[in-house]
Amino acid sequence: MTSISKLNALLKTLRSYGAVSIAISVILLLPSVLTANDFENNLNNALKLYKEGKYVETFNEISNAMMLLHNQKKFQLVKYELCTEILGYGEYVKREDNKLKPSEPLLFYLEVDGYGVQKTGDNYGFWISEDVKIIDAEGKIVLERTDFLNYKKVFPVPVIPLYLQNKIGNLPPGKYKYEFTIKDQLKKTFLSAWFEFEVMKEGEVKEGLKQ
Repeated sequence: MTSISKLNALLKTLRSYGAVSIAISVILLLPSVLTANDFENNLNNALKLYKEGKYVETFNEISNAMMLLHNQKKFQLVKYELCTEILGYGEYVKREDNKLKPSEPLLFYLEVDGYGVQKTGDNYGFWISEDVKIIDAEGKIVLERTDFLNYKKVFPVPVIPLYLQNKIGNLPPGKYKYEFTIKDQLKKTFLSAWFEFEVMKEGEVKEGLKQ
């Protein structure tokens, strides 16, 4: 039986006991070179421990297998949206356009995936930071911050994927370009993107989306 077949068989068995809803969302260690032996050893150990009724240890072995796979994923920006409200991961109200009222803050939601996770003792951590720059229509930089966000977090169990949010207020009326760079400090990589938005003057009417 191949390693993938063993993993599928194990997950199918655990689902029948309602024991896998968390296990399949777990990652563990910072990127190392994934080898077939490492991955297969975790699966073999998990199967052995499961048959022995050692479910906590089984979970840990599955976590290690999922870690090896997750840390091989490419660091990527999944989505980014201008919003009127952000409640949590995947829970936000997307703006109808990119035009803000004079007193309205810019609220920006983004998701990233494939970031590195490092195991330290019994805990798991990631380190993501973000640089931002806002440029007006004349090319003047009105805001530039290195590590505008700096998330260096440790949890008992790592959770994927990750969302971030930016909130910036008190921008004068005008058209702007928002540039941002998300940095994975553990994988030593980054990604960048940008979008345009406008802060309306008092009395102006929104005319629809302009990107």
